[in-house]
Amino acid sequence: MNFLSYQEKIQEWAKQKGIYELSDEAHQQAKALEEIGEILTAKTAAEEMLEIGDVMVTIINCYYFRRGNFAVLSLGDSVEMTLSRVASNILRQDYNRAAAALYNYTEEKGYDFIECLEGAYNKIQNRTGVMVDGMFVKQETNDE
Repeated sequence: MNFLSYQEKIQEWAKQKGIYELSDEAHQQAKALEEIGEILTAKTAAEEMLEIGDVMVTIINCYYFRRGNFAVLSLGDSVEMTLSRVASNILRQDYNRAAAALYNYTEEKGYDFIECLEGAYNKIQNRTGVMVDGMFVKQETNDE
């Protein structure tokens, strides 16, 4: 599957969970920054890859509130390959550059970007939870 296919699946998941109805861009930005922190605390490469995917899920959700879809996502943009650049672009509401910086970070680490996104989608696709104050709060299970 390609990026746009995952974007569609993630947006459908977010709609089903009420994220687009009961949240907003600011809450999704906060969630994206939280997820960046989880990349930094990942203990294994597999955990780090899942967290990279989680950040991209939140960027997709942020972007939904702007335009709905990434019309043109230049995943190979030459932007600084650091998580601080990802975060600063999220705060500036420049989600194309945030996604490109995350992609470049992923490449620098030797990971496959689509594999990261696939792992994150597989993790969330059957997740249950509720919306609380604009944030999706997942129901904890033994495997998470």
